[in-house]
Amino acid sequence: MTACSGLVMSLVAAATIGVAGASGEDLTPHVTVSGTAVIQVVPDQLSWNVTVRTKGQKLPSIAKEHQGAVGKVLALLRASAVKEADTQTERMRFGEDTQYDGHKAVKVGYVASTSVGFTTKEFNSYEGLWNGLAAIDGVSVDAVAFESAGEADYRAEARQKAVVAAREKAKALASPLGASVGEPLVLEEAELSVDPWSNNLTRRDLAEDRAAMAIAPGRVAVRARVKATFRLHVPTK
Repeated sequence: MTACSGLVMSLVAAATIGVAGASGEDLTPHVTVSGTAVIQVVPDQLSWNVTVRTKGQKLPSIAKEHQGAVGKVLALLRASAVKEADTQTERMRFGEDTQYDGHKAVKVGYVASTSVGFTTKEFNSYEGLWNGLAAIDGVSVDAVAFESAGEADYRAEARQKAVVAAREKAKALASPLGASVGEPLVLEEAELSVDPWSNNLTRRDLAEDRAAMAIAPGRVAVRARVKATFRLHVPTK
């Protein structure tokens, strides 16, 4: 894909070659390998996760104040050209606010909270959004992450590359034995561990001087891994 800035294909170390087993087991000569593909993509959007939290002693007044704070956040997003279709409010809740005194939970008032998630393709709006959100009482920015709107397409491409990587690895393992790789017997996608903080601005040391604040999109790694078992054609002596 043209938006892809680079492609790294890695062959995972784990692999097994099987020929025969105990009674009742499949005796088909085979090789089991895993293949991984990583596509480095230049991100084209920012994904924000924001929490609005309001505390106080009287729930009716807290609910009203909280509604106003959420309204200010949404008004800021509209003023910053964030589309309504790219904005979602969720996890709206209110209840008792407690603190622990030793091993006992003590009620200190009430709390209302709402999560607001939104995406924008305007990277130059970052500073205005950051400063605008900081000016609204009870707002915290939980995470700002670089993403690609075409991630699903890149992941599909990475899966195909991972399958190719797995087959090439199987060939490399079979070659010293004088064997050749046949059709796939098993092919499945393997889960990848994901670092939730990768490419996340909350991990960056942001400048104290907000007027000088800048961001560096860098690249987003889109990964896929497969596990495959191929038939082995072993030459007879």
